[in-house]
Amino acid sequence: MGYKFRDIRGTSSGTTPLGPLRAGRPMKRDRVMSSFADADRTLGNGSRVLGRVGLHGEAAQQIVSTTTSSGAVQVYPLKTASRVAMRGKYLLTPGHFVRVSVLALPSGATQKLSGGSYVLDAVVGWIDLTAQFSGGASDTVTHTLSLPASDLQYGGEGTDAGWAWAALRRFESPILAPSGAMKNSADLRNWCEEITLEVTIAYRGGVRCVDCVVQEVPFGYARSINVDATSTYSSPLAVVAGGQAPGVYPPIYPVEETSATDPTFGTNLLADVVDRQQTRLGPVLAPWSGWRESQAVTATSAVGITTTATGAFTNMVDNTLTAWAAASPGWSLASGGQAQQFATSEARRITRDKDACVPVRVWVYGSRTGSGTALVRVQSEGYSVAEVSFTSSTDGWSSATGHLRCGLGPEDTSVMQILGKLAAAGTLTVRHIVVEYLDT
Repeated sequence: MGYKFRDIRGTSSGTTPLGPLRAGRPMKRDRVMSSFADADRTLGNGSRVLGRVGLHGEAAQQIVSTTTSSGAVQVYPLKTASRVAMRGKYLLTPGHFVRVSVLALPSGATQKLSGGSYVLDAVVGWIDLTAQFSGGASDTVTHTLSLPASDLQYGGEGTDAGWAWAALRRFESPILAPSGAMKNSADLRNWCEEITLEVTIAYRGGVRCVDCVVQEVPFGYARSINVDATSTYSSPLAVVAGGQAPGVYPPIYPVEETSATDPTFGTNLLADVVDRQQTRLGPVLAPWSGWRESQAVTATSAVGITTTATGAFTNMVDNTLTAWAAASPGWSLASGGQAQQFATSEARRITRDKDACVPVRVWVYGSRTGSGTALVRVQSEGYSVAEVSFTSSTDGWSSATGHLRCGLGPEDTSVMQILGKLAAAGTLTVRHIVVEYLDT
């Protein structure tokens, strides 16, 4: 079995002149190869931020700088307790894996129970990263970032002017990828199409995280030849087996395909790839974690947002609001304006040059108490809604697809809000949200 591979690290798209490609012009090798090469390079432009968590507007870190002997009241976390700060679920960009970058201050203290009182255990901190890949195959990759510890009293933060800026340090994980995927094309081709990634970020010890970012990293794209001729391609792979540009163009122009079992170098595949790229590649519009640095150190998960409403939908950030309102706080979907599709933005659509929407998948991690079906409504305009249902009292992921209004570009105001309601008395809790561009 043969494979084709394209290295997409450090690539960027060019600008192929269209004049020489118009109907009736001679089919020259350099022009044809330029078209294929541009489509091959498109994937290398991706570096999406998938999610983040950290201090993010809180007045202070969760890990305090007070006495570590606190009697019967626990004020520092236990050394071994894991506190999940972020969860995210996404459809990976083809040919990409992920890396986690962290800005953190020196870690603080932990406590243990001794004789009925909480006392100092150790001044330590770790951030545990878990990446679960699933699709045609499944694999789970873990990595732990060990953070430096504070050498001040109680493992505390300094009080000198500018101490936090001077003490701030950056830490970075290796690329998190399935086993073997970065070693050979035979393994990589299993992780290039329709791969779902679930990321978990957990704190252990006295972590003082200012900002933790999960970001896609372009690596490479591979497919098997003579087997995958009818399969999905996100890159035309107009290369030789090792990924280099061909020295000699196929002697018989493969106007449609090279052969019945090899679609590469064919215009049919190029057209399919370009169509797929505009429907498949797009931003993560609104990732959010309900973690708060002000939450109790005994909590093992993000506290999130809640509602007990059983009648009308209620804004889950501000329960006094019972409807979407442009003037109320929310999340911006403005980046979606740069991912408009022809089907919803072409000349016959009345919203062209006036407004825009994009197809999305909404992932919500949460649960409900009580009975019946609880609904989480993600809304960005009075007419723009996607609803996710919950029937379980155990936290987990639920999702729904839809179209959300986003505006024409980053300069256009857009406000996405989260509303919820229950079918019966109880509490609906949302801990994590991801709104990703996705055309189903």
